[in-house]
Amino acid sequence: MTKVKSRLFTLHQPFTTYHYDIKKKKREVNSVNS
Repeated sequence: MTKVKSRLFTLHQPFTTYHYDIKKKKREVNSVNS
């Protein structure tokens, strides 16, 4: 169970970082546009 959980977390970690990056980029683009 713990092994599976940690593996899930390892898989999820880059995705969360990626998602956060996209949000940041969108915000930057919005501030440039306005």
